[in-house]
Order: sequence, then C-alpha cells, then structure tokens
Amino acid sequence: MLKEFIRILREDGILTIVMGQKELFEGILKPLSELVLVEKYDILVSGKKAAIYKLKYKKNQEYPRT
Repeated sequence: MLKEFIRILREDGILTIVMGQKELFEGILKPLSELVLVEKYDILVSGKKAAIYKLKYKKNQEYPRT
C-alpha cells in the first residue's frame, strides 16, 4: 500500500493515514526513506488505540521513481 502511495505522490506531497496497528506500521515505515514522518497523533477509535500519521514524500535520489 505504501509503495503505491509513493508511486502516485508528487515531490513534497502529503499523505495522511489512520492506523490501528501502530507498532507494525512504524516498523514498515522505517526502511521507506521516501516517506518522512511529519506528525503523529495518538487517538482512540471506538475505544481502541490508533494513530493519525502525517507523512511527506521526499524523492529518494538513490532510487528514483519509475
């Protein structure tokens, strides 16, 4: 899913996503140097812990998009 977002985002594009599995998402996000975490808001959704992530796309000079 994140690779597809990277493909369609333009330089400095913003991605906002709500995620319930915060630890899993943050682990997947770490190796993706193109998506930079700008802000994270911890929230409750139907009484369950979740987070809103604001990410910014920065073009990776080493591996340009195709």
